Amino acid sequence: MDTRTYRIPPARASSESPLTTPERAPALVAPIVRTVELPGAAASVSHGRRFVDSVLDELRLEAQRDEIVLMTSELLTNGVLHGRGSVGLVVSWLAPFLEVAVTDQGAGMGRRTTPTAFSTSGRGLRLVEQLATRCGTRGSATETTVWFALLIDPCQPTD
Repeated sequence: MDTRTYRIPPARASSESPLTTPERAPALVAPIVRTVELPGAAASVSHGRRFVDSVLDELRLEAQRDEIVLMTSELLTNGVLHGRGSVGLVVSWLAPFLEVAVTDQGAGMGRRTTPTAFSTSGRGLRLVEQLATRCGTRGSATETTVWFALLIDPCQPTD
């Protein structure tokens, strides 16, 4: 298994657009794991989105990119807001599944509430549950990991 740890990539230029040419076909052969450790700060959410975006570029995966980045953002936001210390982000590719996991130094998930029509928060995990193929949590007394997995159809055309 190819496992590497990366530093935060620079933001993608806004003029870049996804390509659907044969050279952009998904890299489907070997399992790949990429990790990054981020500070427990609000800016880490955008850094984490860029990191996931760069891994998707490396894998040449365009299908469901927006959903993957959105769900990653939701998990990172929760990790930064409710955890302590740094936040770990792991992106794993084991065809045909892509898994994203966020680990924070908090002890447990806490109680979920039902947002009202006027609530400004409380919808992120529900959104992940609706978009992901699978999702869940694992934890201990010292850390919590929230993850999602998507079944990726590499032949799915991009918009």
